[in-house]
Amino acid sequence: MYDTATKVTVEAVVTEFEWRNPHSWLHIMVKDESGTEYEWTLESNSTGQLTQSGWSQASVQPGDAITVVLNPLRDGTRGGRLEEIRHPDGRTFSRQGGGAYDPRTGELYTR
Repeated sequence: MYDTATKVTVEAVVTEFEWRNPHSWLHIMVKDESGTEYEWTLESNSTGQLTQSGWSQASVQPGDAITVVLNPLRDGTRGGRLEEIRHPDGRTFSRQGGGAYDPRTGELYTR
């Protein structure tokens, strides 16, 4: 379903973060080269797995401008598997391993 050999990085604005099981979902608006906005839907891990990596329901909020790293859908539609989000202040949340890092304090977020 996902092209796991490819990572795409996009600038986006969060429209919704569904913190749920069995999978969480991030909905974002992404502008193409002409400035047209499109909604993308990204699948992520369960709340338990994300919590173990330092995420919480408040890690990303509607209206947040973020950088997103994802594995795109193989069929080319707008969406994919969420790998990482980066906030402008440097906070980074990864889907797997390593936890979430806050460069302001030099610490990993904890559960």
